[in-house]
Amino acid sequence: MDAGAPAPVPSSFDPAAGTTVVRPGAPSEPGVPSEPGVLAESGGLRRRSALVLFLLLGLFAVAALVEASPERATLAGIEGPPCPSTYVLGDVGCPGCGLTRATAMLLDGEFGSATNLQPAAWLVLALAAVAAMVHARIAVTGRTTAWNGRVLRSARVVLLGGLLLVWLARLA
Repeated sequence: MDAGAPAPVPSSFDPAAGTTVVRPGAPSEPGVPSEPGVLAESGGLRRRSALVLFLLLGLFAVAALVEASPERATLAGIEGPPCPSTYVLGDVGCPGCGLTRATAMLLDGEFGSATNLQPAAWLVLALAAVAAMVHARIAVTGRTTAWNGRVLRSARVVLLGGLLLVWLARLA
């Protein structure tokens, strides 16, 4: 390496995501985020977050169209299949059993019935809203920060922990 050549910027390019990730304290170069706390920015990141946001909003729209009761859920007159885990676990079902029906019932305003069916549906709606806000922010700005990653990871942990706690309470 030439003594007069600049030192390489401590960053790495992620070709799958189309983003450049900058390590904290790294000097900036063209195309690399220069603001403190910004981990990555690119058009690919913006498109991916816009797609996730579109899918989340699409799921909310479809869930709002589902006609649900504690016994079954239908979309356009087609009844959803039973959870396969009920064949193995019996009446207890899996940790997510009833989540689709309860979420659809919450969106229809049937709060008591939805809570009795699957209390974790409240977590799903709240955390989906948080994820939609984070991805909307990334889609608009084209940047991601460590905060965004921590929020999304925490949301997944809270959702999985909530589902597990509800399931354990049902087993008791």
